[in-house]
Amino acid sequence: MERNAELQKLFQKFISNSISPSEYLLLLAYFEEESDQVRELIIKQMEEDSVEVDQLELHRTLSKVDSMLKDKISAKQRKPTWLRKLYPYMAAAVVLVVGFVIYQYSVYQKEGIAHFANVESEEIAPGTNKATIIMSDGTTYILREDSSGIMNDEQGIRYGNGNLITETDETVMLQLTTPIGGKYTAVLADGTKVWLNAESSITYPSKFDEDTRRVKVSGEVFFEVAKHDRRKFIAEIDRGGHIEVLGTHFNINAYPDLDYIRTTLLEGAVRVFDRENKFLELKPGQQALQSEGEMEVKLVNTDIVTAWKNDLFNFEGLGFREVMRQMERWYDIEVIYENTPPNFGFYGELSRKNSLQDILEAFIDSGIKTRVEGRKLYIN
Repeated sequence: MERNAELQKLFQKFISNSISPSEYLLLLAYFEEESDQVRELIIKQMEEDSVEVDQLELHRTLSKVDSMLKDKISAKQRKPTWLRKLYPYMAAAVVLVVGFVIYQYSVYQKEGIAHFANVESEEIAPGTNKATIIMSDGTTYILREDSSGIMNDEQGIRYGNGNLITETDETVMLQLTTPIGGKYTAVLADGTKVWLNAESSITYPSKFDEDTRRVKVSGEVFFEVAKHDRRKFIAEIDRGGHIEVLGTHFNINAYPDLDYIRTTLLEGAVRVFDRENKFLELKPGQQALQSEGEMEVKLVNTDIVTAWKNDLFNFEGLGFREVMRQMERWYDIEVIYENTPPNFGFYGELSRKNSLQDILEAFIDSGIKTRVEGRKLYIN
């Protein structure tokens, strides 16, 4: 009886939005251990709200959320600060059964909004390993999706397992490109490793010359530059400017829809040059923000910046529009705002291996109403 009373107290605090972070975590634990009692409280709350209860559908929903919540709890155990960061900001990454069911049955059913969570045919899969490589003579190879990357050696271009794609007897220029909803990796001839996010590219020679290693990038690319004394590595950015290093780990984010070109240093040292050849030197943990005629430096959490490389979305501190731009690039969708976009930030971390459906379910607690038609996501 004492546990039931405590559970009821926590539940009512959640409903009234007066629950503390520690109480919130306790309520999550109760759901895992006392799902029957939580179920009864949900039904009672729904009846008080005059919501018709479909027992079969409620059971299906609870089972689904139970599975998702266990995944979230496991993630929390791997990263203890995760839920504490999420709570104060109506985070996108937490799915509490109460919020899920109340929204699913009351808000969406009452207003007649067809939330896609109930429309299996509209599920949109996440991006995968997809890329093409174009030779300087225009020959194009569509790269295999069951391989995550390629490597360049003296004989030619190969998949990671050693299978030859094409021979390159002489030095030729290559362009590795990922589409919307794609990613890929490459090992360049000098041993430098690169990761390409969706809608990105890198142009590079099959063999570097003895003085300088030069490439050109667009979109978002992460580099682990192989160290070569006195042999510079230069990454030119299609939007203007370039990066000079000898050996280091850094990330370039130069999507055309961003206000700034963002260069983030994880290890070593880099010089960031603008169009006029003015430069800044970065230290690990610093990010250069570059726009027309201006450059500035700030400290950042590099785990957030490079989350994409590890198949994660990290929304910490991001505005709504930027989160939606990530969704567009990764899920190959178009986001359409039917009203003014919400003006608040998201916090939390989600796997990029989730379907779009799973991602949007995690947004429910923030009150966002969505519907999917084909490859268009409507935000109301």
